[in-house]
This record gives sequence, C-alpha cells and structure tokens, in this order.
Amino acid sequence: MAAIGLSVLALVATLVDAQLRSGEADTYRQGLASRLAALVYFDEAGQVMTEGVPDDAASQASDAVAVISRSGEILYSSITDISGYESVLAAGVADAAEVGVQGTVLIKGGPIAAAAAPYWDLSTVEGAVIVALDDTSAADHQRFRLLVWSTVLALTALSGAAAWFAAGRIVKPMGEALDREERFLATAAHQIRTPLGRIRAVAESAARTADQLDETPASAALKRELQQLITVSASASDGANDLLLAGRIDANQLQVRREQLDLGQLVAEFENVVPNLAVATFEPVVVHGDPNLIRHAVINLLNNAVQHGSPEGHASLIEAAVFTRSGMGVVQVSDNGPGLGGADPERIFERHIKGSSGTGLGLWIARTIIEEHGGSVFAFDHRRDRGDQGASFGLRLPLARMA
Repeated sequence: MAAIGLSVLALVATLVDAQLRSGEADTYRQGLASRLAALVYFDEAGQVMTEGVPDDAASQASDAVAVISRSGEILYSSITDISGYESVLAAGVADAAEVGVQGTVLIKGGPIAAAAAPYWDLSTVEGAVIVALDDTSAADHQRFRLLVWSTVLALTALSGAAAWFAAGRIVKPMGEALDREERFLATAAHQIRTPLGRIRAVAESAARTADQLDETPASAALKRELQQLITVSASASDGANDLLLAGRIDANQLQVRREQLDLGQLVAEFENVVPNLAVATFEPVVVHGDPNLIRHAVINLLNNAVQHGSPEGHASLIEAAVFTRSGMGVVQVSDNGPGLGGADPERIFERHIKGSSGTGLGLWIARTIIEEHGGSVFAFDHRRDRGDQGASFGLRLPLARMA
C-alpha cells in the first residue's frame, strides 16, 4: 500500500511539473518575441529597421531570431539555416493582441520550439519576429523525474524493510503464539476426551448391568442416574470438540476439504444415535463441502435441540427435515420445547450465547462452518410462525453443480 501511494504521488508530481515547466518555457519565448518585435520600426522612407534586434539581450538569450515580412521575406536572421517557419509566421501575423504564439521552426533540419510576435507599421501588421529557443525545461524535468522516482524506490525499500522487521518482531511471534494456543487446545481436548470416553463406557456397561436387576425403586433410580451420567459425559465430550474447533477458528486455521455429499444421508446417520429423532428426506440433496465440518454443524444443531428443546416434564420430540429450496440444500431441526422465548434469532448464533448448559459455542461454530461454505443459518419460533410449541434451527448450503 505504501508503494502504491508513493507511486501515485510521484506520478501526479511529475505530470504537474511537466505542465508547469512547459508553460513557463512557452511564456518565456513569447516574452522574448514580443520584446524584440517592439524594436522593429519603419523609417521615413518606409524601410524596415532591425538594427536594434541583434544588440538586445533577448537576442543573446535565444538560439535564433528572425524578422520576417508577412510575405515570407527574411529581413533579418541570426542564423542562415532556418526554415519551416511558415505556419508560425502566419499565426504571428494574425496575433493582433500581441500576446505571442507558439510553434516550431527547422534549424539545421531539426525542429525547435519557437514563438512569434507581430511588428507594425502604424496600424498595419507588416510581419513577425520569430524567436527559436530550445526547451531546456525538458532536461530539468527529466532530472526532477529521476529524483522523484529514486525517492519512491528508496522509500518503498525502507517500507519493505520496516514491514519485514515488524513481521519478524511482532507478527511472527503472534502467529507462533496462535500455533501454541492451538496445540495446547488440541492436547487439552485430547486429555479431556480420553477420560470422558472411559467414563461413558463404564456408565454404559453399568447401565446394561442395571437393566438385569429386578424392578425396584432403587434400581429405577440407579438406571436414571446412569443414563444421566451417559448424557453428561457425551455432552462434555462434544464440548471438548467445540473448544478444539473454536481454537482452530480463532487461529484462522479452519481448513475446508470440499467434496460432494448427500445431506439426507449425513443427517440420517444420527437417527439411531440421538434419542427421539425422526429424519425426513424428500429428495437427494447434494452439496459441495467438508463432510466432517458439516457433520459437526449438524451435531451442534441436534445437541441444541436435545438440551433446550424439551418441554418441562416431557420427552423431547426432534424432527430433522432435509429438502431443497431456491437452489439451496436445507437442514431444518425442529423441537417441541419452550421456543426462543422472545430472543432475537440472529443473536442466538453469536458466540457465548447459551442457556442453562453447554459452552455457548455450538451454534456459533455451526454458523461459522456454514458461512465458510457460502451458506447461512436460521432460527424461528413455532409459536410466532406456526402457532404451536417449539422452535426450529437450520442451515442452508448451495447445491452442488451436477455434471
């Protein structure tokens, strides 16, 4: 950005300098021509007198000076090899305001900038004085341009060195800190998941053993507590996965591996895993994305329904519908719980917005994953939209282009 800004500034400066120098040179030649034209006069016999022209300082400052009648006759010239003056002569003769006009003449066969101003016999223009002067401002402008662009290159190199220094002293350590944070989260998540998995396995084994006990109030209470322990350990394991994925998102290392997958098949995998889940698919819904990440987003939607979608004192009823709408593949998870309770559907997907349980990361992670795939998430309250109990949470993903 510094290089671009400096380059634009240098370009503007050189263009403005070129225009100013050219204008100054033109004005200077016009002034010389007008001054010398005032020295041309007619004697009593009507002869053109030019003796004052060669001796004037304006002539000494010019490369060539010529006094030419309007018919084209050269009355005086400081140089013999001058030609190609016809157009500037005609313009000079027509310059009634005597401001001087610009043009070119040929000296020794080469073009050179010139100016012409008319000389008079009383009220009649009889010819013009032509002053040829090489434009030395071009060389000055070239030196100015060289200086400006050399400065730009030097400042750009200095900016690059400063950026390299900053990257080495500031940005690189920050990146290394993020890498260390991600490694720590990965290690912590692994250390947490391992004992949680063992706890869940022991609890499931104990639950199977409890199922063989005689039905008594004590055995019934034991089964409920073991089932609660299984649910809590599963939720804690999912929370550890969310923490690990949140660390990858914060470190900007969420790598998306894209392939074609059927959303209906992916969601149907959870029908025998999530209690009281019914999956409805109406047609193949093929999208292009990372199966593991999209599966994680769907798990978070289902976990949200399990945790918050149960009416008090009743079992949760969860429905997952997979369909297409307006060129998008849609997964909609509905429950029969208390609904959104007046909460803003947009804020529900913000980070650390949570209910009585969970990390507050699940819906935010789901939204981040889906938006990374070019999709969107949504939520609405059934009481407001359909007049019954519960809420719906869902995701939309662009359909894959079929060959």
